Amino acid sequence: MLNFKNELEKRKFIFHPEQTLDWRVSKSLAELDCSLKSHIISDIKDLSLLIAEIHALDFQQELILTLVNEHLNTAKEEIENELFEHGFVRSYIDYHYYTYDKLYDNQKFTLGSFRFLGNTQDTQDSLIWLKENRDLHMDMLRESGARSDAHTYRYVWACNFIREGDTVIDCASGLGYGGYLLSNLSKAQRVYGLDICQDSVNYSNTIYGNSELSYQQYDLDLLDKLNTPRVDTITSFETIEHLRNYENFFKFCTTNLKPDGRLVLSVPYLWVDETGKDPNPFHFHEFDWNKFKTLIESYGFMIEKRFAQTAPGGFKLLDAARTYSELSPSQGEFETEWIIVVATPNLTNPMWAKINRDLSYENPQYSSNYLPSYIDFANGMDSPWLHRQVVQVGQRIEDKKLRSSYALELLNSDTSLQNRLLLNTIVSYAEDEHTQKWLDNSLALLDEAEKAKPSGFTLRWLISLRFSLGSYFYSTGNFAEAEKQFCILEGYKIERFCSLLVTKTAQSSLYLALILLSRGLKEKSHYHLTLAKSKVLEASEAIYHELKNGRDNNAPFLWTELAEIIDLGDSINRFILALDGANIGKNKLTIANILNSRRFGLFDLSEKLKLLNSRIDSHQVDQVLRIIDINMIKKIKLIQPKKIAFWGISALSNHLENSLKEYIGDNYFFIDSNPDKHASSLTKTIMTPLEAYKEHPDLIIICSITSADAIKNQIPKNIKSLSISISE
Repeated sequence: MLNFKNELEKRKFIFHPEQTLDWRVSKSLAELDCSLKSHIISDIKDLSLLIAEIHALDFQQELILTLVNEHLNTAKEEIENELFEHGFVRSYIDYHYYTYDKLYDNQKFTLGSFRFLGNTQDTQDSLIWLKENRDLHMDMLRESGARSDAHTYRYVWACNFIREGDTVIDCASGLGYGGYLLSNLSKAQRVYGLDICQDSVNYSNTIYGNSELSYQQYDLDLLDKLNTPRVDTITSFETIEHLRNYENFFKFCTTNLKPDGRLVLSVPYLWVDETGKDPNPFHFHEFDWNKFKTLIESYGFMIEKRFAQTAPGGFKLLDAARTYSELSPSQGEFETEWIIVVATPNLTNPMWAKINRDLSYENPQYSSNYLPSYIDFANGMDSPWLHRQVVQVGQRIEDKKLRSSYALELLNSDTSLQNRLLLNTIVSYAEDEHTQKWLDNSLALLDEAEKAKPSGFTLRWLISLRFSLGSYFYSTGNFAEAEKQFCILEGYKIERFCSLLVTKTAQSSLYLALILLSRGLKEKSHYHLTLAKSKVLEASEAIYHELKNGRDNNAPFLWTELAEIIDLGDSINRFILALDGANIGKNKLTIANILNSRRFGLFDLSEKLKLLNSRIDSHQVDQVLRIIDINMIKKIKLIQPKKIAFWGISALSNHLENSLKEYIGDNYFFIDSNPDKHASSLTKTIMTPLEAYKEHPDLIIICSITSADAIKNQIPKNIKSLSISISE
């Protein structure tokens, strides 16, 4: 685990310089080798002197300057503007820390990283050209203020939707700063910027271009032929309002985007004056939400996400705060400055369905010539383009209800047995309740699949759908039908596809053990558990063999899946030990605790935490904390403790520490299982739990929402504790 002392240490790690010089200690650059990638760290108080020294040298490779400010009350814009004047541009490193709505005008400069463009005539000419053409062209990494923050943040945010290995086109790339951010902050393999202005293209290639990022002249209104294969992602911010025929942009997308690709685009929202027209002479169209949504969907795109953005200083919402808010695509009109959406092709649309059928499948993440069968989607799946859209965690459509409705749409068209199994499984994962029609169709589909003696991906989805049905029947108390499904699952030969499917077959044995134990059939329950344990061991050995033979080069997820399988084995083994105990009545409670505490996969855990976090709306956090304060203060007054400990070091503990000081004074400390991790961030004492108990605090305040119950159970009964929980 990487433990950085501070933000500066993180930046040193991210940049990977070949040499680093701290100018706060050594007031000379003479020892630097200008042919190496360099990182200079300095305080802002001697900035002019440092800039003069940098200009006196001839850096042939990249130079990053990181400035820190601990004392001077100097505005962020003042420092940035000075650096822009002397050949510097903001570095992508700054955007690892970018929180858009936390920025404000006249903010004090604290820490920032900048890339030196070199002491050349090109650098000086580019700045002169920028100033002369500022009304039409702006490089937002050489501008300071709210408007540049708004434009750069959209690109930073878009990186979340670019998948590993993607090839990206940025339409209307302007002066190239967006492509630079996409290339450096996302997992993209290659980024192309397209712009109608040759001067902008020349500037972009000079300032930002490299082997993984290039720019070319292209007129979207003319739809010139593009000499690149179909790409995985197209970004386009404030483009279509500039086109005389915005339909051409969408024609471009249908010609150049893969069927599993993503489109990330934005438009100004109703930038109109009293005449009802956009006063910008370069804008030919105005958009409200209904017009924009209808246009996107008319070209066969499905809207995954919708956001609204505002920034101060614009002609429309002059005094607006910096906001970036997610809205439901089904919500009506919403007053804002810009609309931003993420969309993906809907393969039920006839146009995209044809492309889906005719285009050879390519997945940039799995592009080697030889792949194990379980990731050879091109040769194993009937519709491989669905994999990134609805299957692969972290890449698929995030909204599970949208995934489900999309799967149901696809099921309404004529589709293969394999696809029907896959799509019914997607629906089962997304829906908490199922219609009788869906259940009947799924059971009939399973019978049909069994008669076909499936293999490969068809077997994979047969097993997944049957397990999902069995789990559903179990959760609704239909144990007879659940037992039937789990018995069939227990007999599948998963090695015909992949040993990873043991998470379904071994868990089926575990469910059978629970059903039988509820009937008092201890010996039969023990049999199924022993069988499950042997399956886990066999699967673990098979996956170990895969790893030993280097299959993790193509399938790095094997390690994560192995961790899940070992976790499952641990639960099964502890179940067996509890079952072997003398008092089965008492041990049933132990068994329940074992299964209820199971992680059931790292992804499942992260989804639960995400769900928990989403229950508090970001705009209500302050209100929630005030309510917590009021209740804590009431309880502290009743307890009247003389010594308090905060268990957990987080934003919540920091908030409570500050707000409760009036009532607790200075007589408190912190508890953490790893005190060294936080030693540099706190002035107060940090103790391990065992050390803390010896101090005999009167009260322990538990500052973890997700682990409150587990922590509470550890605390000795003679010590009072307070905790916070969010109910289901």
